[in-house]
Amino acid sequence: TCALPICLEKVVAAKEDPSVRYSLGILYAYYLEQPDKGLEQLQKALDNPNTPADLKKAVAEEVTK
Repeated sequence: TCALPICLEKVVAAKEDPSVRYSLGILYAYYLEQPDKGLEQLQKALDNPNTPADLKKAVAEEVTK
């Protein structure tokens, strides 16, 4: 087993996934109180050209909070 952030980091290291980046960003920012790491993950999701429009909107809302 592994801690959730480490598991999610392994997932995106193996295969880039904007929804996992979003989840990781929220986890870091709100639950682990590491807003800089959270913002970094959210920005990566936002910058990914394969991020669906609805997810991009949700990520953009989080980034501008």
